[in-house]
Amino acid sequence: MITPRTGLILHTAAEILSDGLTAALEDPDGWEEFPPFFRHLSPVAVERFRTAFLDLAADLAHGVEPHPRTNAEEMALHLMTDRATVELELGAFDDDLEQLPESTADYDWEGILDTLFQDSDYAMLMTNPGKLHAKTIASLFEPFDNLPERPYAASV
Repeated sequence: MITPRTGLILHTAAEILSDGLTAALEDPDGWEEFPPFFRHLSPVAVERFRTAFLDLAADLAHGVEPHPRTNAEEMALHLMTDRATVELELGAFDDDLEQLPESTADYDWEGILDTLFQDSDYAMLMTNPGKLHAKTIASLFEPFDNLPERPYAASV
């Protein structure tokens, strides 16, 4: 399902977004790429979202489809597909992508979201402008029951 080109640009998007979260903690204007409620998260919750990006990037680095294991990871993968689209339009990684085999399945973001996601429960939160209740935030990181833990660390 995830072609080499798609995997590379998704991995790149995960790294960019992970770095963006770190930077946004220091710059109050750095939250534009993220859902509005992110600006209200504690540094601990932001770090957990950062880890969600890195976990998905680790899947890709290990040649594994990035199946989200929490609602936070579903949000992260959704944001990764959005960012990957931007990177493709910018063309910053064209040379790297051209080194990989081309496929008609490249960059099928809708197919990825349909195939890899448990559901779309997270979607309503993507536009929530305010602060989320602590229980809601905690629930975003609760593991899905039907997927095993990753057998490797998130370090990529």
